[in-house]
Amino acid sequence: MAIFLTPKAPQDSDFRLSGLYLIIGQSNAVGEALISSADVTLQGAISGARVWNNGASAFQGLVAGTNNLGATASKFGPEMKFAYDMTQAGGEVDIIKYAVGATNLKTNWAPRTGTQYITALQWIDAAMTAYRTAHGIHAIKGILWIQGEGDSNSIADSTAYKARLSAFIDAIRSDLSTRGYCTNQVRFIICRIGTTSLADDPYADTVRSAQADVAAEKRTENVGYLDTTGFTLDAGNVHFDAGGQTSIGAEFADNFI
Repeated sequence: MAIFLTPKAPQDSDFRLSGLYLIIGQSNAVGEALISSADVTLQGAISGARVWNNGASAFQGLVAGTNNLGATASKFGPEMKFAYDMTQAGGEVDIIKYAVGATNLKTNWAPRTGTQYITALQWIDAAMTAYRTAHGIHAIKGILWIQGEGDSNSIADSTAYKARLSAFIDAIRSDLSTRGYCTNQVRFIICRIGTTSLADDPYADTVRSAQADVAAEKRTENVGYLDTTGFTLDAGNVHFDAGGQTSIGAEFADNFI
């Protein structure tokens, strides 16, 4: 279950559900789960949900295996269940998903200098321009961050992860709010990295503790922690399988429903 460290968003109308959401991070944000192993409701199109296709410079109806931006056309991440639950609750959602496997917070996602950080903002800029041209002014309502394995293979990086994650949250919110895309208190959900025993991630426990600590310290700043304890992994023991990704998507949606 997710641990809600701040109150849920106000539930006064469908406006609380409809809008833009970001999914960013590394391979578990991309998604390595098999679509064929997912519930049948997640294996096709999700009515009322769209996803940004940067190559086509357009939002498109979200369809598993077509444009959900999984690791391959046969795979999915948290976007499918998130979109399904949000639309079933009456919302219409637009997802901007930018994630790259095997990336770290130390350099790749370093605020304003890292390649992934810079590219993510470029994707968001393009998506927001297109969205506002079609729909007028709308704000990003939530961010899901799924990353940390890339910083779990050294004691130095895992120890520094807490400070770096806190700075990342401040920077991405500042850069998005300065652009007028959201407030600087937009809901930010930290997804706990999975329980892995791989030899090349010996400091994963340090990163997991850092994620929980940052969420707790920023609880008054609308930061939440999605606890993945017990969520299932695939045979490689690092990527969430269909059940795990479905649980992540459901818990992310539960922050807004």
